Order: sequence, then structure tokens, then C-alpha cells
Amino acid sequence: MVFLVKKKIKGEVYYYLAHNLRTAKGRWKSLRMYIGKELPSDSELESLKKNFIKKYNIETKPKYRYLDPEKLAKLDYIIGEFKKKIKKYPKIALEKRERDFTIRFTYNTNAIEGNSISLIETAAMLEKRITPKGKSLREIYEILNTEKTLNFLKEYKGDLSKRAILKLHKIMMTNIDDQEAGRIRTYPVAIQGAMDAAK
Repeated sequence: MVFLVKKKIKGEVYYYLAHNLRTAKGRWKSLRMYIGKELPSDSELESLKKNFIKKYNIETKPKYRYLDPEKLAKLDYIIGEFKKKIKKYPKIALEKRERDFTIRFTYNTNAIEGNSISLIETAAMLEKRITPKGKSLREIYEILNTEKTLNFLKEYKGDLSKRAILKLHKIMMTNIDDQEAGRIRTYPVAIQGAMDAAK
């Protein structure tokens, strides 16, 4: 999907058409075409887009049935820009940032579900493998499994599929609910306390 990008450089506004192509081995190729300092009219923009698509032989058929193509294209653009920026970062700084993200994401994801393990305890578990006292095995496995799930996602190169989602569920629920881990639920559930709140 081709979309419009507005860039401000030294106080000047510039407009581009943009499209990011996913290439082999998870790499990206950024396609950009400068279209001026003034925003073109809708009809001019459509004409420019058609020429851009033709020039680069861009596939216009939506790849994913349930995702908005324009939002997906913008997401691809953000990912492409992010990858360009992080090339300038030292490796050690990127590793530290990624580790910090893993700890905070793991803590926040589980805290909203009622896990009582603190951010400091989460960091100690993931960094030093120190298990906090007075916590249930379920809470401990929720933290460890979230880290494992994130690590799996970092390495995963396949498409989003039912099999991939069930694999993620299996990793998350191992040692918590082994009977249901990696399976589609066949019975209804409700959020605890939701019926009381509705009254």
C-alpha cells in the first residue's frame, strides 16, 4: 500500500509517497518519491500514486484479509524507519534497551492480570534467576513464560496463523494449565467480577 509521508526538515515541509517492501530474511526495502512542498489535490495524489505503483510494480492486492491495508503500510513504514535509526546505536545499548523492554513488558502484562510480583522482583527473576518468596507457582510461571513467549516471537519468521497463536498459548500456559495449553477453548468464560459490576 502506497501512502503519503509529511516530513519537516529545518522548518520546511516536504511531501513524499512511500512504500516499504519486505524482502528475503526479514529485511526491508524502502521506496520513496518526493512529490513537492505543497500537498497535492486528491485527484493529483491518486494519479501520483498510480504512477508510483506502476514504476515500482507494487502489488496492490491486500495480503491480509482482516488488516486495513493503509494502516499495515504505515506500520511497515514505521518499522522501516525504526530499523534505519537503530543501526546507529551501539550493540550494547540496543541489548540493554531490549532487556529493559522485556522486563517491563513482562511485569506490566502480568500485573494487569493480577500477578503480585513487583517490577524489581521481575527484574531479579529474569536477570539473576532469583525467585521471590511468598509467591505462588502460578505467578512465577506467568513471569517466566512471558519471557519465553517474547523470546519465541523475536525469533519467529512465519506468518500469523492459528498454529502460531496456539504455539504462543502453549508457551504461556505451560506449568499453569497444561491440559488447556495450546488448545482452543471449547467452553465460555467470563471476566471475574464482571457480572457483579453490571448489576
